[in-house]
Amino acid sequence: MLKNLLIVLIILISYTPCESAESTTSDIYIRNFTPDEYHASSQNWAVVQDRRGIMYFGNSDGILEFDGNTWHLITLPDSSGVHCLELDEKGRIYVGGEGEIGFLAPGVEGSMDYISFRDKIPEAFQHSSDEIFSIQFTSEGIVFLADKLMYILQNDRINVIESEDYYFSAVCIDNSLNVIDGAKGLLHLKNGILEPKLESGDFRSYLMLPYINDKIIIVLPDGRIVTHDGKDDQFGLESFSALPELDLGIFMGLEIKSAALLSNNCIAFGTIKNGCFILDSSGEIKYHLKQSNGLVSDNVLALSTDDKGNIWLCSGDGISFINLDCASGFSNQSDRDVSNQDTSGISGRSKAIFTTVIRQIVSTKYDSLIFGGAYYKTVGGVQVLEQADLLLGVFPFDDNAFRISYSSTYYKDIEKIEYQTYLEGLEDDWLKWSNRTRREFTNLYWGDYTFHVRARNANGDISAEATYSFTIKTPWFEAWWFYASQIAFILTLLFISGYLSRYGKAQKLSDSLTNIVVIIIFKYTIVLMGPFLGVFSAGIGFFKVIMNVALAFVLLPSQKFIRKQLKRIVQKELQNTLRKKLKNRELGPGRHKK
Repeated sequence: MLKNLLIVLIILISYTPCESAESTTSDIYIRNFTPDEYHASSQNWAVVQDRRGIMYFGNSDGILEFDGNTWHLITLPDSSGVHCLELDEKGRIYVGGEGEIGFLAPGVEGSMDYISFRDKIPEAFQHSSDEIFSIQFTSEGIVFLADKLMYILQNDRINVIESEDYYFSAVCIDNSLNVIDGAKGLLHLKNGILEPKLESGDFRSYLMLPYINDKIIIVLPDGRIVTHDGKDDQFGLESFSALPELDLGIFMGLEIKSAALLSNNCIAFGTIKNGCFILDSSGEIKYHLKQSNGLVSDNVLALSTDDKGNIWLCSGDGISFINLDCASGFSNQSDRDVSNQDTSGISGRSKAIFTTVIRQIVSTKYDSLIFGGAYYKTVGGVQVLEQADLLLGVFPFDDNAFRISYSSTYYKDIEKIEYQTYLEGLEDDWLKWSNRTRREFTNLYWGDYTFHVRARNANGDISAEATYSFTIKTPWFEAWWFYASQIAFILTLLFISGYLSRYGKAQKLSDSLTNIVVIIIFKYTIVLMGPFLGVFSAGIGFFKVIMNVALAFVLLPSQKFIRKQLKRIVQKELQNTLRKKLKNRELGPGRHKK
């Protein structure tokens, strides 16, 4: 019995799950996302973050959009996979797929849509299915690089340069493109022509990365990782500087697929079959992350950092999020230099360490999308961070029920994020903190509203708030012309009543019309007082009935007084009419008052 119990204990102690959604390796936090969560292909090839903080992933099924709460798939024509994503200084995301190049832009409702450049490609190259593996922003245009073709977008036109062999990798230094061609060696783009910089067809590198001080990091086929001064025209193997602490015994056997520059000049390298290596500036390995210690896969196809310095890894089995805040030698990058970034439309956001975004507004009455989360000044234009007049929602009164969804761009401990909201125009102050990510409003009155939302992370840090303003139009029954028509109707009844009171046989009808006018006035008064009665009665039916009865008793003398006054006015008018008739009789026919 003891022997069997010991065996069971050994099995339980030695058992380790092979994969988990969330784990902590030493002082590094890792969160994995699998296809079961984002509902698309397991293969992810690229990652980028927009200016709102929303993450985008190039997936074999399209582009995955992730806001911290929900995933959304943006598809391309012919269901093309996406292998490259890059953000320009204006905030636009450019896309490279399988024979597809284009960009993301807000549509009419504010959802991000894919806009294709295919119709701008020369006819001879429009049917290519080559995968775009690099996008570079240069002084000569935006370059989309495929194995055999280089697409150069400038002035709304696309030129194509075809390689005699293959393009291997590219890097942009000082807005100048450097590209490795299998037949011609290292080339640079000048006046729309590729000119040689290192005339050696033997030179190969599948990865080049911009580094500090205009240097380039180059990964050589033999596993060496070297640097080169990007401004040095004397480009050659003898001009390379190897990282002194690099362990060639490890790296010579690696297939390095991707790289990214981290804080403190550290570098992250993604490999095939060996996970992710994080090196300091001298080449010493600080961390080696792999599937056995937390990653979703050992095959890292792409990696990048977000605006907090977190690392996002794309693999053939999902996506991994890595937070290095607690790691020795690393720091949060929320205070990184943004002097070269286009911050138009940013208001009060730089002081907060993370932001909250309004992701979706839906009309629940018509089940239709009103706002998809991206502000813009022109449809199909560049995304901005503040609501423009173009997107100020104006809705008819019968469309007065909405569902508003929101999220935070703080991706660590997503499940612990709390939100606080209030609807200006309906509520007077913030509601209590809650982990719910949407609110519903029904039967809103006409008027102006602004929805406010902010988030709080597990550390107690509060984000900048996000807002969305909208207006519900005044209904027809509250328009000035309708009130004027009501008054005109009452005055018309009074006029008819006064006119009929001159004739004895019509006196009863006149009295009835007068009573109708009085009833309308006092019933309308009771309707107007209804909301106040509801407040003072605290919603209790019995109290409400008592207060209505009391109001009726108060109004009854007033009702009698008004009826009496109306009758007096009618009688006075009748007496004046009779007096005039008698006076005319006394004068007789043909006699006039002198």
